[in-house]
Amino acid sequence: MNAQVYITARNTTSGGAVVAGLPFTSQNVNAANGAVTVGIMGGGTITAGTSISGYIQQNSSEISLRYWDQTYGNSGLEAGDVADTFYISMCAVYTV
Repeated sequence: MNAQVYITARNTTSGGAVVAGLPFTSQNVNAANGAVTVGIMGGGTITAGTSISGYIQQNSSEISLRYWDQTYGNSGLEAGDVADTFYISMCAVYTV
């Protein structure tokens, strides 16, 4: 699945950054996480040297966005990391 997400007004949103409403729920099998690759992202407060990715947990219809940096390792992307002009292009592969 390919997706492009654009945010034009984040307002006071808080918590983890997810893309909800995938067309299918992922398979409900242990370790059946789907992989998400980010092609391009802009409008975030992510610093240089940080990688953005994501995954789809088993029995889920949403993408959890993550980032990795050398200092903190793997962490969840938070709403505060996203600006009012955020955009992201990604490709997700998961089993239904």
